[in-house]
Amino acid sequence: MLRVTILLVALHGAYQATPHVLPICLPVAPEYQSAGSNYFTARDGQDYASLNTDAIPITEVHPLTTENCENRLQELIKRQHKIQESHICGYEAGSFDGCATSAGGPLVALDRFGRNVQYGVVSYGVQDCTLENVPSVYTRVESFIDWILSNLEQ
Repeated sequence: MLRVTILLVALHGAYQATPHVLPICLPVAPEYQSAGSNYFTARDGQDYASLNTDAIPITEVHPLTTENCENRLQELIKRQHKIQESHICGYEAGSFDGCATSAGGPLVALDRFGRNVQYGVVSYGVQDCTLENVPSVYTRVESFIDWILSNLEQ
């Protein structure tokens, strides 16, 4: 079974860019490859509308190999787990980043030109948000670029 989280939203008309609403690049070409080894995501489970701040807490996500991710997930959930090529697996050092309430959030990194690029979408993880160094699984945006571009043209 392939589990991915991906969605496109069609806007009726142009949007107005503001300091809080900006476009993000997609990894459509080699120049959009990540410049570093880590990603970033918004912290789990936050109701950002209720925060009395303009800043959303961002956390660093360290990538895991497919094998390490599958082994750690199997250890935690006590069943075989298969990470697909359309997934990215990573963990936040310390407290867990992939609570169910994070689903749909962006996984971002800087490309070699300093642009923010969305490489993934939070898909799923272990439900116990109190554990440390627990992997989360992200939908790999690059795996869906053809689908995204074909739907943007409609």
